[in-house]
Amino acid sequence: MHNQPETRKTLTATVSTMALLLSITAGIQSCNLAAANPYVHQNDTPPNDMRPPSLSLQSPKNNRVYSENSLILAFNVSMPTSENYTAIIFSVSYEADWLKEKVYAYQFPEGKPRPTEFDYSQALFKVPGGNHKLVVTVHGDYYRQEGYIIHEFGVLSASATVQFLVCAPPVVSDLSVFNKTYAKSDVPLNFTVAGLVSLTTYSLDGKENVTVNGNTTLTGLSDGFHSVTLFAENVYGVASSETAWFNVDTLPARISFLSPQNATYYTKNIAINFTLDEPVSNLSLSFDGKERTKIAGNITLFGVPYGSHSVIVYATDMVGNFGSSETVYFIVAEPFPTVPVIVVSTTSISVAAACLLLYYRKCHRKAVQK
Repeated sequence: MHNQPETRKTLTATVSTMALLLSITAGIQSCNLAAANPYVHQNDTPPNDMRPPSLSLQSPKNNRVYSENSLILAFNVSMPTSENYTAIIFSVSYEADWLKEKVYAYQFPEGKPRPTEFDYSQALFKVPGGNHKLVVTVHGDYYRQEGYIIHEFGVLSASATVQFLVCAPPVVSDLSVFNKTYAKSDVPLNFTVAGLVSLTTYSLDGKENVTVNGNTTLTGLSDGFHSVTLFAENVYGVASSETAWFNVDTLPARISFLSPQNATYYTKNIAINFTLDEPVSNLSLSFDGKERTKIAGNITLFGVPYGSHSVIVYATDMVGNFGSSETVYFIVAEPFPTVPVIVVSTTSISVAAACLLLYYRKCHRKAVQK
């Protein structure tokens, strides 16, 4: 009980000490906060040499018609300098009627260098067709720092607005003649055009354009390869085109005989050899006017009887043209009979002649003696 006054004194001193420590800590924190976040003073009367940002919008161009749905947004921003104050670009943004929200090209980053000039280039994809409006806005600022105090003089702004038209050309597709071969000289030309169209024309083999209102027919085409280009144009003169190549083949394959020829053969095995000037889908042969027999190519006929014969080859090309070769006439004859030949040597003849001479002399002497 006698120690209560001393306990109270100790408690009072402890509380006082804690209070002093808290005060010191709060002071230190206040100093730190002041250093991290300097006091900002707003001046109502900016100096006379402070000017708004300069904004140069290079693309898209104002009142321009664009034929594609992809555009380039390009601009330059700069802040005029001041003799006694620092100029900075605070933010740069753009808005367009087809975009859902504002897009920031630049925002002042804390703790980063503060630029006075800014270049921007960005592709804008899938811009819908029609009339559009695009606005670029830049905010700048001037400031001066004195210790922990920053003097700002208000945000200065500038903007640029462009209006333009995106009118993509009609899209031509599905040309019916693409990479095809036709067995007739009149060929249908069918196609598809997507988009607004004011004029449709075509050019055959690079010749003068012909106006059409839709699908048409190319008439009187010569045999061989052809090209056709279809053009589609909208009301603003923006056009697109599509080219296709095709072939016209109205003639059958040409068949040229190598053998047999119009001649006589002393063999019963006759080779049927020929050439073709184009690929074919079917070949057949008629021998002596009989029904055609399908063949795969050159063949040999075995055991052809003696006598006169004829042969024709038929061909159907890849587009259905049917034709035949000329008729070849030939004869299979029996070979000539073989005649034995007696060969007498010179020596044998000489011996025989000598014997005859001796025989003659002998007979002559007997006659004289008598």
